[in-house]
Amino acid sequence: SVAVDGNNLYVGGSFTRTADNTVILNRIARYDLTTNTWSALPGNGLNGSGVSGVAISGSNLFVTGDFSRTTTSSVINLNRIARFNTTTN
Repeated sequence: SVAVDGNNLYVGGSFTRTADNTVILNRIARYDLTTNTWSALPGNGLNGSGVSGVAISGSNLFVTGDFSRTTTSSVINLNRIARFNTTTN
């Protein structure tokens, strides 16, 4: 799943790292189209088996899939849906 917001491409799936293993992403990631770099979202991504949908609304990135918390457990009880603020991530 993909969504574009300005110079940022948000990608969701079942991946855990970049292809070269240098950046841990955990199922949801941001790709900066100006610097050509990957970065994890807050909480170091999501647990579970994967992200099935992403959508942008204003400054919010909505994510759906099979997950219940961020990988670091900084946010729990997500129950298959999460919201990230794109202006602070």
